[in-house]
Amino acid sequence: MRLKGYKAKIVSILLILTMVFSQSTTVFASANPEDAAEPTAPAAIEAPAPAPAPAEKPKAEEPKAQPTDSTVDKASKSEEATEVTEEAKAEENTEAKADTETTAAAEAEETEATTIEAEEEAVRPAQVLKVTAGDGAVITVRAPDGALEDGASVRAKRVNSSSVENAVENAVEAEGHNLVGMKAYDITIINADGKEVQPDKTVKVTISNTGLGSDGENTVYHVAGGNAKKVADVASGNKATFSTPHFSIYAVTDEEVAGKLATYEFYVGDNKVSTQIAKEGEKLVAPEVPTSEGKSFVGWTIDGEVINLDDYTSVGNDQTISVKAKFADSLYVYFYNADGSKIMKTEVVTDHKSHDFSAVTYDAGSTKKVTGFAAAPNGKKNIADAITVPEGETGINVYGIEVEGVWISFDADGGVAVNPEFLNAGEGIKLPTTTKNGYK
Repeated sequence: MRLKGYKAKIVSILLILTMVFSQSTTVFASANPEDAAEPTAPAAIEAPAPAPAPAEKPKAEEPKAQPTDSTVDKASKSEEATEVTEEAKAEENTEAKADTETTAAAEAEETEATTIEAEEEAVRPAQVLKVTAGDGAVITVRAPDGALEDGASVRAKRVNSSSVENAVENAVEAEGHNLVGMKAYDITIINADGKEVQPDKTVKVTISNTGLGSDGENTVYHVAGGNAKKVADVASGNKATFSTPHFSIYAVTDEEVAGKLATYEFYVGDNKVSTQIAKEGEKLVAPEVPTSEGKSFVGWTIDGEVINLDDYTSVGNDQTISVKAKFADSLYVYFYNADGSKIMKTEVVTDHKSHDFSAVTYDAGSTKKVTGFAAAPNGKKNIADAITVPEGETGINVYGIEVEGVWISFDADGGVAVNPEFLNAGEGIKLPTTTKNGYK
């Protein structure tokens, strides 16, 4: 657009110069005295040639007439037009030269970038790196084109760290699994200069021959900063494959799905005395028997029902269950000797129901044996299998039934021991038998 404007100006200037030259010829002719005396007609003015050079000036015959002011002005304008024209051409040439240089520089830069890119691709080929860790595990890294410099290698070191194991175990439990086993490895990539590097692209890693079982669920975790994050689940037994853009510590686990857990909280009154977390089907451990002044411990209850912790198993179901101690007013059974002169033993019950105390006995001396308990001193009727604390009472007295006789002990002479037997007065006894190694 700028060049076209200059061309239009040049054409206008040339037209002006043509008119100037025409008038200047006429003026010079009329100013010559000799030409004025001639009777002949004025000389014809030659038409100017198209696009005359602006720098040339018409020659006049001597004596020359002095140019008028109008002539000087027009000549000055002619010189200015010439200068503008030359300036326009120079500027046009400069711009053309600059465009040429810019294009050449751009082409050179593009060529250089293409060359550099080609060189980089050439030194980062696809590679398969492999190393065997100290425990026999094989780590294989498959890097695509552009991921690693040519000549790279892989190193792997088995990691035995409690912090790593705890981080992995916490992550496994958060997944609702139990950790059966794990192997952790610190994997690094080394370039041809022996420096540790990271890949520029994601690579595929396979850890095989870990020795972990294949029956459970295998998972890969990335361990960093005391935390473990699951990278991938793998179901190929003794081989774990995953993709990663970064190398550090990776752990392969053998896991099993955890059973449902239940939390049991044991209370005595408002005080929590024990907390137990049990999987479904597990047994609970009975806490220490609690006490309460003036009362007897009945047992542990769930929702008001007394449970036998020796037989009870956890229900799981991911819930918290309150287990409460139950007490009752203490009721006492006092066991006296035969004449009631001395309390030989005391038992506690919590209700007014019948209880069997047939197993209760006491030492009556070397010539007597307790065979039961009676409701009155020196009584003979045995009520030991059905003793009841009467309603409205806090206890009951019973009395030993003692018989005369003698205790007989037996010397097995190195054979299997035989328990002593009581022989009632006036009764006979059948001798027991025993055995001894090496004898018949």
